[in-house]
Amino acid sequence: MPETSPLVAEATAAFRGGRLEQAQELCERILSAHSDDAMALHLLGSIAAHRDDDATALEHFNRVIQLEPDNASVLADRALLYERQARPAEAEADYRAALERRSDFFEACHNLAVVLRRQERFEESFAYSRRTIELRPRSEMAQFHHALNCELVGDVEGALACYDRALQIKPDFAEARANRALCKLLLGQFHDAWEDYAYRDAYRLEQIFPKQLIEQLQSTPAWDGSLLAGKRLLVYGDQGIGDEILFASIFAELIEQGCRLVVICDPRLQPLLARSFPAATILGHVLHSNAPIAGLPDDIDFHIPSGHLPRFLRLKTEDFADRAAPYLFADPQQVAAWRARFDALGAG
Repeated sequence: MPETSPLVAEATAAFRGGRLEQAQELCERILSAHSDDAMALHLLGSIAAHRDDDATALEHFNRVIQLEPDNASVLADRALLYERQARPAEAEADYRAALERRSDFFEACHNLAVVLRRQERFEESFAYSRRTIELRPRSEMAQFHHALNCELVGDVEGALACYDRALQIKPDFAEARANRALCKLLLGQFHDAWEDYAYRDAYRLEQIFPKQLIEQLQSTPAWDGSLLAGKRLLVYGDQGIGDEILFASIFAELIEQGCRLVVICDPRLQPLLARSFPAATILGHVLHSNAPIAGLPDDIDFHIPSGHLPRFLRLKTEDFADRAAPYLFADPQQVAAWRARFDALGAG
């Protein structure tokens, strides 16, 4: 309604500026004069959704759709609400309805691709993510999400091309760089892969390690692949326990180089790694704990996250094949105890 347009514009500006109370008051003024003002109702629904008041948001969105069945924007907003409520079928229906009304609706197309991917409907999701690139080729998120779908349908080279484009658009896109690293590993491009992997979006060290260790890392250089004979190298895990186990496969090579190896790991791994690498000093530490790390030497020459070791020691396929032998060893007493327990069960 023309006479309410200035108030609607003012309410919209207030909402976008985070002034929700002001936006709500303006919308209520509009609706007191014109109870069927779709723009004000839509904005009230968005305000309620922002406050996590899903019931009120849904009530307003439904009313707008009754008034304006072809309003693609409110259909997409209701779909977002359905996604948040874990109602994928309703979200999918609304996104499809929005696209029927506006075939070039980028956000609806992008979100529908995500909804379909979460349901493991990868081929369908692929079609919509490809469409988002057609609609907005300079969107790093469109390139990124289509890359994910390329991987899921087995097109690793296609995924790599999309990650390349995403990083051309946004060079500091850490998640795209990390995913590109995995694609390069699958294609055997090890050197470039590990360079990308080093840029992964890891936790900041200040958030996971105590001040005692941070100060030591800041005062010593990172290992650059140089000779380690006689040097003390500190290797620390900064990811999950599975990654720590994976990258421990490289520890023996460091010891063979004559390095005095110190490893900081999850405390659950400390007995296993100490048993498997008796020549190394293995120290347990819980990530995000501020407790000092007992036994940490003060004469560290170099340091490196365990996930960065492959940059120097896994640069070709043969580097993996030559190290296929077991590197972790179970507690012999536990092995004997479990063997006796199973033997006591008898055959079958």
